[in-house]
Amino acid sequence: MSQGDGYQSPGGSSSGPGAGIASYDWLDITVGSDTGGSMRNPGGLQGVFANRPSTGAVSLDNVLPLCHELDTAGVFARDAATWSRVMHAWYQNFTNYRDYPKRLFYPNSSFPSSNTASGALLEEFIVKVEDFLGTKREFVDIASHWEESHPSNTPSNITDLLNTVSFSNLNTYSETNLL
Repeated sequence: MSQGDGYQSPGGSSSGPGAGIASYDWLDITVGSDTGGSMRNPGGLQGVFANRPSTGAVSLDNVLPLCHELDTAGVFARDAATWSRVMHAWYQNFTNYRDYPKRLFYPNSSFPSSNTASGALLEEFIVKVEDFLGTKREFVDIASHWEESHPSNTPSNITDLLNTVSFSNLNTYSETNLL
């Protein structure tokens, strides 16, 4: 899907509210849903503030579900101040900033490589997060941890497991059960 000028792609199922907030000054906020990127993609593509809160952070009573395990609702705004005011009103426990995380878990892998442009940007960001939190990242070997602790009825290699679980499979399973 693309807009008429052919240069912008609103992206995702919440592309309407994402493109709307980017296009119309008379809108202060718009609301969308996110199951697999439907808020984040339009937010990034339209250059607006968007979020995907944790599943369960916002009540979805009376909302037609796509996948209960992944569905959540989010807000688009053109500026951080408006977005923040909405978040403080919408999320009941959003305003308590007394304690920041003391631990920063980081994957023990080579992705992305620090000698790439994206890897250098990520490294710069992580160093700033470490400085802000006053902590150092703790490297976690997820593959080894999975191999040591996986349930007996699952593959011991996490990549094998993840290759069998896809977003579309999870949604299809959920939709079938919901119908």
